[in-house]
Amino acid sequence: MVQSVMIPWSAWYGKEEYVLEFPDTWSIQLFCMRDAEEITSLEILETAIKNPIGAPSLQEIARGKKNAVIVVEDISRPTRAEPICEIVLKELNEAGISNENITLIAALGAHQ
Repeated sequence: MVQSVMIPWSAWYGKEEYVLEFPDTWSIQLFCMRDAEEITSLEILETAIKNPIGAPSLQEIARGKKNAVIVVEDISRPTRAEPICEIVLKELNEAGISNENITLIAALGAHQ
């Protein structure tokens, strides 16, 4: 016999699940994120980015700089990077950094 564990998959492309099977002799535990509801409100994201806790705002940090780099996680993660990047780009633009001077890097790790 085997133990089956359902893993969420394809977070950006629908709510698919992937089944992993393990021998019954293994001790398997599934740990879900606690108190991590999905943030879908652009207003909440923008407020958080404009008003960080205990740190200067992104605009303050970027003001007077000539260029910037934004690193985004790869598509295997559930984060919807597009709305976050739009807000970050707007903040950088308002600080005086044009899009031509902003580089985006996809942090692919060991993935394809």
